[in-house]
Amino acid sequence: MGHSRRHHKIPLTLRIDRSKVIAISNVETPLADDDDDKEKKPVQQIGAFITIPFVLAVPPILGWLIGSWLDKTFDLAPIFMYSFIVLGFIAGFREAIRIVKTYGDDI
Repeated sequence: MGHSRRHHKIPLTLRIDRSKVIAISNVETPLADDDDDKEKKPVQQIGAFITIPFVLAVPPILGWLIGSWLDKTFDLAPIFMYSFIVLGFIAGFREAIRIVKTYGDDI
């Protein structure tokens, strides 16, 4: 209830063009408490890990849809479809690995 917040001064510069500075002021922004970070971390991890199945499934499906449309448009079936499915799998796995690296430190 009576949490005191630390403030960090950030210089704010407002420019009209590259040669003239028309206003300079300081803005105070509250910094998060360490206790708040500890409480938010598990929730962020759970939220990030819940998205992994979607990250793995959606890109290949989109690749299939886009590839099928391109194949119909240019009459080159199944070249684009297979190419975009593979690109979708690569993108999905890269993103899943990034999520695990980012939020998997404390597992």
